[in-house]
Amino acid sequence: GVNHLSLYELTLEEGTLFYKNDIYERDEEAVISFLNSMIDYLANQGFSRYEISNYSKNNSARSLHNLNYWRQKDYLGFGPSAVSTIVNVRTKNISTLENYLLGNDPFEREELTKDQMTFEKIMLGLRSCEGVEKQLVADRKIENNSLIDEYLKEGYFQERDNQLSFTDKGLLLYNELVSKLL
Repeated sequence: GVNHLSLYELTLEEGTLFYKNDIYERDEEAVISFLNSMIDYLANQGFSRYEISNYSKNNSARSLHNLNYWRQKDYLGFGPSAVSTIVNVRTKNISTLENYLLGNDPFEREELTKDQMTFEKIMLGLRSCEGVEKQLVADRKIENNSLIDEYLKEGYFQERDNQLSFTDKGLLLYNELVSKLL
């Protein structure tokens, strides 16, 4: 049987048939209601949420590939436009297959600063139900201490062993909430 699934909201992109033909009308309340229903249904089927859009029946069914990103582990990407990050150096391969195969201008290289690494650790770590260290978020900006308190009070955050993570309620508003912290 199925032991892992991803649940995403449909995003309309310009140029697609859905966008062009106005097939899908987005109703914020209906989307939230549907997602909450799905979260409850999945829980009743034995699935646990382990990151913003992924659910598994057990730890061995989790996507190690995605968790590697959320935990800021090193990774290698192969092929056109693929990205790799080793320690604090990120590279991106050339985007066209023809030039990639010819070995032309093989990649862009960027050294990530400590601030960029912290930004990404918070942003990516909060996508995961493991979360991030409370002190890391608090130290990011002076106003984060009051935001943390607000998010805990409103039920957007939960705190375990000095780790902050979003609740299901908070993950529904991830983009809005995390942007205030960064």
